Amino acid sequence: MALTKSELELYILEKELAKRRATKSLAYFSKIMWNVIEPGVKYQHNWHIDAISEHLEAVTKNEIKNLIINIPPRFMKSILVAVMWPAWVWTFKPNARWLFASYSHTLSKRDSIKCRSIIESKWYRDLFLPEWVLASDQNEKMRFLNSAQGYRVATSVGGSGTGEGGDFVCVDDPHKAMDALSDVKRKNVIDWWVQEMSTRGNNPKSSHKVIIMQRLHEKDLTGAMLETKEYELLKIPAEFEPEKRYYTKLEWTDPREDKNELLWPARFGRKELDALKKSLGSQAASGQLQQEPTPSEGGLFKRRWWQYYSEMPQGITRIVQFMDCAQKVGITNDYSVCATWGETPSGYFILDLWRGKVEAPELEITTIAQYNKWKPSALVIEDKSSGSSLIQTLRRKTKLPVIPYDPKKRDKQVRAAAATPTIEAGKVFLPRSASWLSDFIEEHERFPLTDHDDIVDTTSMAVEYFATKRKPSYRIRQL
Repeated sequence: MALTKSELELYILEKELAKRRATKSLAYFSKIMWNVIEPGVKYQHNWHIDAISEHLEAVTKNEIKNLIINIPPRFMKSILVAVMWPAWVWTFKPNARWLFASYSHTLSKRDSIKCRSIIESKWYRDLFLPEWVLASDQNEKMRFLNSAQGYRVATSVGGSGTGEGGDFVCVDDPHKAMDALSDVKRKNVIDWWVQEMSTRGNNPKSSHKVIIMQRLHEKDLTGAMLETKEYELLKIPAEFEPEKRYYTKLEWTDPREDKNELLWPARFGRKELDALKKSLGSQAASGQLQQEPTPSEGGLFKRRWWQYYSEMPQGITRIVQFMDCAQKVGITNDYSVCATWGETPSGYFILDLWRGKVEAPELEITTIAQYNKWKPSALVIEDKSSGSSLIQTLRRKTKLPVIPYDPKKRDKQVRAAAATPTIEAGKVFLPRSASWLSDFIEEHERFPLTDHDDIVDTTSMAVEYFATKRKPSYRIRQL
């Protein structure tokens, strides 16, 4: 049905007003472009979207040189920075050039495709009537160029494609959560940003650097860059802490007033946030949710987290043994350890622990004896050094259910940190009267500063194994 003259005039007026408002406000632009990338999903506005948008607008106007945004995951940070912002700037500055990176190639590609979808949408073209178009021969998922010579290039941390320059050099989630606990991998990211990406500004006087991430470690990329005093910080925690209220250069401050007031209750209510905190564990939650990473030197496993039992647990669905084998025998070398765990619907029970410094022949005999004592459904052995030799020997001589465990080049602290939420949640039980109980607790409590960490290694293996292989292959007899 055709519009009347007055209806048409009203439509044209409303469209012009929307165009003017969207050109001035990144937040409003994001709202009206939302359905292009999230069709059928209701847009939910919140004050933090305005806060992030205002600070990105200030970067665009050269009022802020370099910006760090610390905010929890799943709060629209990637959509605002990597998707909406470049498309918005191109409505009035189409020659702007962008470099984006993330720890994941997949995430970088995802946001590049979304940004391109907005630019190519009928709504964007009809509303802003740009005189430029995307170049047909330079329109790819990770890189696209427009006829005004602006471009958006996406790459991954340490990946290819960083040889090009940009007016806006951005990284969204530079660290993978668990990798940030590794000193080597964390330093690699910082070195990449400082030596590679930070040098890619087209004009040192007018180019800008933007880092957006959740805090993962006190010495992550945010921590390192804040020490340079070259960045403005916008920090938005999941729960408000009045004693930590601060102001940015724009005289912005967190608008919340009540202690523990939630950031986005329409999306993350108390129930959802508490569940997330429990799954992360207190240390990770402090960084990822509150943007306040706590020091990780020592005390990774708290004594109060362990639960205890006095009698053999009921309802065991399977028993699994985990072995960490020392490289060689010596006074200063680690022990070889065999930890026997039982899984129940309520948690995990450590049933037995053997630890000793033995040569290969005796280690083989001991392993078989431990297996015969408990008859586990699986014998999981770390596949490195003497453990690899033991795996080969047992497979050649016996029919024991041996499963090699590959640490996948993750260091000990990263693997151990992954186990802490399960233990903190009270799901791991120790026998009260075990002769090895004191050594077990003290080694965990002192990790990673302890002389020996072989028991901790088996704990990391066990929690990971049960988390990734939840369904037992069969139900064992009740002990």
